[in-house]
Amino acid sequence: MSRATRTSGRPRRRATFLALALCLAIAALGVPAGASAESILYMKGGDVWLSSPDGANQFQVTSGGGYNYASQSESGAVIVASRERHLFVLDRGGAVVRELPTVIGSSSWWGPYEPQVSPDGTHVAYQYYYTGGGETRTGVAYANTDGSNGGYDLHTGWAYPAWYDDSLLMHSDPPNGLSQDVILRPFGSLNNTGEQWFSHDEMPLLHDGDIRANAMAFVSGQNDERLPVYRYDGAPGSAQIEICYAYKGPNGKFESPSFSPDRSRLAWNEDDGIHVSPSGIDSGCHPEQVAEALTIPGGRYPDWGAADVPGPRSPGGGGNPNGGGTPPGGGPTGGGTKPGDKTGGKTSGGKSSDAGAVRLRVASKPKLGPTLKRGLTVTVDGASGTVALTATVPAGVARRTGLGKGTTKVASGTAQAKGGSASVRLRFTAKAARKLARLGSVRLRIAGPGAATTVTLGRRLVDSTGSGREAGTRGRM
Repeated sequence: MSRATRTSGRPRRRATFLALALCLAIAALGVPAGASAESILYMKGGDVWLSSPDGANQFQVTSGGGYNYASQSESGAVIVASRERHLFVLDRGGAVVRELPTVIGSSSWWGPYEPQVSPDGTHVAYQYYYTGGGETRTGVAYANTDGSNGGYDLHTGWAYPAWYDDSLLMHSDPPNGLSQDVILRPFGSLNNTGEQWFSHDEMPLLHDGDIRANAMAFVSGQNDERLPVYRYDGAPGSAQIEICYAYKGPNGKFESPSFSPDRSRLAWNEDDGIHVSPSGIDSGCHPEQVAEALTIPGGRYPDWGAADVPGPRSPGGGGNPNGGGTPPGGGPTGGGTKPGDKTGGKTSGGKSSDAGAVRLRVASKPKLGPTLKRGLTVTVDGASGTVALTATVPAGVARRTGLGKGTTKVASGTAQAKGGSASVRLRFTAKAARKLARLGSVRLRIAGPGAATTVTLGRRLVDSTGSGREAGTRGRM
């Protein structure tokens, strides 16, 4: 791979008295020199929050819980958040502006997940899943944020939409082992369009990525245990890729990398919250120049934008002291985690999803052999009626073991909910148990009505978060 370098700078021609005047003006405003109007949108406790990049100034956008994901436009004027099977446009104060039409229809459709607002705020891309013929398929759909019907084609086969600009998106998480991990697709194009870009053998299963200018970051690995950062020189899609570095040894697993507007910094979340680090993209990609820190404890799914954090709410202003954000009629509750996601539908695999949602829990630390023989017990909280769960393996595992060509169902089970909870035992098919027993570990995607999670079965003890890593310290590749 070619190494690209980038330098930037501009001459300083300000007179001393002008510089002094500027410093005095900044001091009078109480704004630190070098400060910029930026914010990180994130989820915490089922609500949407905003924070300054240093974590010092935090603002709760919604209250009441039940939200699962959110994204903001570059200006911050448009926020789109998902709540179970619905998408809502919110203003920066948390008020619901409108509900958006989606492709999520019958119970065979799951979503919307990963809503990503275009930089100009006019469109949102989101992920969906569809179950049919014993397979779970995924793709990306689109909506206009003004509520009008765009009639856009679905983009199938890859997921995790990330806007490069207002007309081009990057998708990742390939449908099979013959495809590249990363693909580019023009907004509004037909389903059969797209340019496969690259995979990286040393960083398998690239997914959940972000792209800014000549920088990219992804989650990688069977257990989401790596976070590689790349740069490229040239047009996206045709440029050669250079890996700068990769984080490893997360607290749980890596999720949702997001670059700052100038891509000089990178945010992501682990199980303990959101971490922020210099990206090193413009400084030679030297690992020693990149340090990271826990900045927003308890936060998840950061989305970095160029707008500032709103000021404090006025006492008694509005009917909701925490910013409204409750969908009309109270809105739907629960759900919002995805069945086919390597990150467990943005739940910490095996842990419960955000507050107010249907939750899947795996209480034990499952080993591969005994689980394949006896089944896997999953507790479903917030459920009612008959609860049906399925467990699938990704296309690569299915193909490698001879179970199928795509994402394949390997276990299922049902139970009747009592008192809002159900205990479902997933039993494996004889063929799946026989084929999967040959592997060292297996990551399952468990999905049911309105919720999903992941769990890793290993020959050694693997915790129910699915991290599946040996004891060790944080480090770099």
